[in-house]
Amino acid sequence: MRSYKKIEKQYKSEEIAESFVFSGNTKGRSERLVAFQQFRSQANANAKQSEKDKVIAQLLQLKFLIEDYIK
Repeated sequence: MRSYKKIEKQYKSEEIAESFVFSGNTKGRSERLVAFQQFRSQANANAKQSEKDKVIAQLLQLKFLIEDYIK
């Protein structure tokens, strides 16, 4: 508790929480962040598709699943 009070005098509570929760490998964190951003952009692109495009994509997926099953 004593050391926390010393730290609290130097830093804001948000900075303390951020350093505690997100400490660790910054390279791994940045890689995960990039992957998450790609996922979000892909999700946004999928949301903008028309119903016709969505149905075509689902039918193509079904086609490939059936082809794999037959092989």
